[in-house]
Amino acid sequence: MKKIIYFICFMLLFVSCKSVAKENKNLTGMVVDEKNRPVSNFTLSCKDEKGKVVATAVTGENGFFVFYDVGYGNFIISGKKHYYTKIENEPFTFAKQSDFCACQVMSFEEAMMRFIKTLPEDSAEARRILDSVYQEPFTPTDPDPQEE
Repeated sequence: MKKIIYFICFMLLFVSCKSVAKENKNLTGMVVDEKNRPVSNFTLSCKDEKGKVVATAVTGENGFFVFYDVGYGNFIISGKKHYYTKIENEPFTFAKQSDFCACQVMSFEEAMMRFIKTLPEDSAEARRILDSVYQEPFTPTDPDPQEE
């Protein structure tokens, strides 16, 4: 009789632990440019609704990325790569495994073309376009007059 009771307790414990365990899922996606070409080496982060980073990823040559073990829910996607527009706080709902996060960014060249087209009619829009391109801060380097 004791063996049966131990067996039942063990099974209840096993079932309850299994049902309490969080189900983790992988969120997949792709980053492409304005001509739908894959963008490689684009660094991305995935934040939960509280703003905590739950996963990071870098796109491969084919533009694909995977956020591992994020689970289902609402997320905020951000990312950057030099000379491409940034992905800033894009909401994404991951409700089922087949959901796919598609992100489109703009190359520096395309951003500059759009910037030029907006001048002088809409300088605020031109500034927004320019600000959206991720670049390292520019630091001019003047030649040392002592070297000449």
